[in-house]
Amino acid sequence: MSAGKRPNFYALTLLHVGCFAIFYLALWQQGLHFYVEANRQLWWLKIALEILASFYFFSVILKACDYLLAPGYSRSCASSPFPPAAADGSRSSWPPIATIYLCAGDLDARALESLCGLDYPGRHQLYVHDDSGDCRVAERVDDIVQDLASRTHRPIAVLRRGERRGGKPGVLNYVLARLDGRYPFVLLADNDSIAVDPLVLRKALPLLEDPRIAAVQFRNVGVGGREDGPINRMLRRAIEIFDLFMRHQSRHGMALFLGHNALLRTAALEEAGGFREGIFADDVDLSIRLVRSGWRIVYAPEILFGETHPSSYASFRRRAYKWAFGCGQVLREHLFPVLSDARLSFSQKIGLLEFTGFYAIQVLLILYLVLVGIVLPVVSGPLPGQSLSLFLSGTVVIVSIFLPSLAYFARHRRLSEWWPFALVCSLVYGSVAFTSARGVLDGVLGRRRTCRRVVLRPAPVSGPRLVLLRAPVAAEHVPVCAGVPVLAFLPGPVRAAPVAPGFFDRSNSPSDADPGPVGHAGSHGRRMGGVPLGRRAADKLLTRGHRGRSAARGRRALPRQGDPLQSVAPGERAE
Repeated sequence: MSAGKRPNFYALTLLHVGCFAIFYLALWQQGLHFYVEANRQLWWLKIALEILASFYFFSVILKACDYLLAPGYSRSCASSPFPPAAADGSRSSWPPIATIYLCAGDLDARALESLCGLDYPGRHQLYVHDDSGDCRVAERVDDIVQDLASRTHRPIAVLRRGERRGGKPGVLNYVLARLDGRYPFVLLADNDSIAVDPLVLRKALPLLEDPRIAAVQFRNVGVGGREDGPINRMLRRAIEIFDLFMRHQSRHGMALFLGHNALLRTAALEEAGGFREGIFADDVDLSIRLVRSGWRIVYAPEILFGETHPSSYASFRRRAYKWAFGCGQVLREHLFPVLSDARLSFSQKIGLLEFTGFYAIQVLLILYLVLVGIVLPVVSGPLPGQSLSLFLSGTVVIVSIFLPSLAYFARHRRLSEWWPFALVCSLVYGSVAFTSARGVLDGVLGRRRTCRRVVLRPAPVSGPRLVLLRAPVAAEHVPVCAGVPVLAFLPGPVRAAPVAPGFFDRSNSPSDADPGPVGHAGSHGRRMGGVPLGRRAADKLLTRGHRGRSAARGRRALPRQGDPLQSVAPGERAE
């Protein structure tokens, strides 16, 4: 299956399932005649569940063999080098790219700094969207952004939307609308997305030369958090093991976008209608809509991008429910349209069903354990050969769970690290089986849920208030210092102050903005981000801020479409 002309993976899997079903049905056919009709139906249900589970069993075995035998794979995390033409500066044109970093009270300064360090010769603009809705959190975000902008000399824009609804899909639709098509490609990053390779944009761009490729999904690798203990260090391996399933989907099924750490084509997002609000698995939902519309998604395992494992069990449990609920929604929304779509191949349909049905299989597994362990012994009593059947069923479950990780550690020649990882994962991931089962059932049944995120609430900042400047309707400008967004240190109560609109106007790129004069404020001036501001000008800004706040009491004024920055005045709600 790894070289030359490969047989259809899922046709081969179903062939194994068919042979097993014939053998298994013949094995049980004679024994079931001893039972009455009601008990016999329960045993047939047990047999049907075991034959269904055999699909995952044989699929996992074939996946592991394909992963182990696939040629041209580097064992080290620093995967095989990309072709030199894609990594050097020989390319004639470099289109503008926007990086969208999402946070909601959980900004990771290390992750944001890694995005600032991306090496790209073209225009690269970093947008931070803070969806915390908390003034104190907004101050912390502004403080970190200002520090990074001054140290890296890279422009960073902070966005805050007026109405916080729709979760992550709503945020992405809002940011994409504000960008207004100025960037043909966007890099999506979550709060824990860490650029472990500064050349990711250079490497990914050649893969988008095909105009029908909508997204390049990078390979996610586990990166240590600052407070990771020994358990979390082992659980980080689970992020890297997911590469086995992504390679399989890209080779034999339907390549998928995973919601972050990917470079997307803006035109494809616009054609697909953006992200669907209310769908927790918005990444899988978008992937299905793109592929059904004729777009392609490419998985690039040679391009690495880091992420962290949830640092607490509570957040891990919430994530498990969210993923399971989202997959249940996808099954409810897309199962029959996908199966009936003649434009999709047989492998794409079965591959997607296998990927999204993972959590549904957990529900069937729990049902099977209740049926075999409780219901049948009480109703029917023991049956000759039942011990062998239970042993085989348990073997199938164990192999299906642990074989992918065993194949990963064997491929990387780290078998000594496998057994502690398997032990920890079986305890941690097994403990959320009922949570995942409840999530997928809620999703399939169409129940409405709201995704909630933990919002950090740091202590109030003492001393001068740090506020990000915004561009108001007024035409008066404040110069930009050294080509970075201007933040103001002003004593006393601070109000929103204007920033040069040329910095983010569509007609003027950030690199074309006039940095303005740089100097020191005199004895009668107030210093703003390295730009001298006289007393009269500063007082004028403060007075204007008072008028703006008084006018806002009657109605809440939303920023213009072209305004990329928004500040939060003390005591006001973040918008």
